[in-house]
Amino acid sequence: MTSGRCRSLVIIFITLAVGTALVRLHIPAMPLGREASPELSLPDEAGDTDAITDPLTGLYLLPTEDVDYFAAVIENSPAARPQRGLAAASLVYEMMTEGGITRFLAFYSQNSSIAIGPIRSVRSYIVDIAAQHGTVLAHCGGSLDGLQMIDKLGYPSVNELENGSVFYRDKARRAPHNLYAKAESIVKRAYDMGYPTKSARSGYVFTEEEAGRQASANDVTISYWPGYSVKWEYDIGTDSWLRSIAQEAHVDLNTGMQIEAKNVIIELVETRVVDSEGRLYMELAGSGEALVFSRGQVTRGRWIRDSSLREPAVYVSEAGGNIQLCPGTTWVQIVPTGTAVKISSV
Repeated sequence: MTSGRCRSLVIIFITLAVGTALVRLHIPAMPLGREASPELSLPDEAGDTDAITDPLTGLYLLPTEDVDYFAAVIENSPAARPQRGLAAASLVYEMMTEGGITRFLAFYSQNSSIAIGPIRSVRSYIVDIAAQHGTVLAHCGGSLDGLQMIDKLGYPSVNELENGSVFYRDKARRAPHNLYAKAESIVKRAYDMGYPTKSARSGYVFTEEEAGRQASANDVTISYWPGYSVKWEYDIGTDSWLRSIAQEAHVDLNTGMQIEAKNVIIELVETRVVDSEGRLYMELAGSGEALVFSRGQVTRGRWIRDSSLREPAVYVSEAGGNIQLCPGTTWVQIVPTGTAVKISSV
């Protein structure tokens, strides 16, 4: 796509911060809400009477449009690929779990019949991320700390272990890599359980206008772990970023098409192993380095988040202003500090 262009390679190494103790999360009681910080600019939540855009995508919502919000934990082991439903998500996070495997938390703002999965188990930091956006969470079981966090919060959870009829097994694949659900089934069960599905929140600032000139970027590679290396390559024709994993195009089984995003955010997070099973702790409150890829450019800055689970992260440039995103799908790569991130620029 950029044949004939001269490209330079920039390699970024982030040094792992040293900590001596785990930081306790300050967990508020449900229901989840939001109070804007005076230092940071936060957009309105969907569900407000004057909202005209989806807070997860920045796309215009018709006054009569009936939107339901929820999130699902989706597996990313080789046996789970290609997944169903990732291409239809409004927002996707990718983060590591134990053993170097990555996992997705995909957020949806629709009520359609798409299949989603394979759906897998939750971790405490996945609940933390879901809580930032205030949506129902679909999953299949979880780690002890993840399930305890859901219980302590009273977090709106559609767990396959308690709601088996919502989910189904695809006989073409082996368990446990074959658990799926239809989007409307998750929404219906959430509604039956009395959970809210009509609102979500984010810290994103969207604009249709071209950003001021930033450093150009042709592609970016994140070396999570062998077999999980992720590459996003800018396609000027669609003004989108195309995703590859393990040196192959990452496609969605529902569409057969390569997954793409309008924005890719790399969020560098202090991560450490906390037990003999290799379970991880991620410091998702405070601040850290961030790289935001949008419209073929990269903006360096920081992610900032209050210690409360009620607050979503916001992204600010080195100059201190909110980093503006292109309306559409956003992928957030939660990357341990110390991981190599390689940017190829034109």
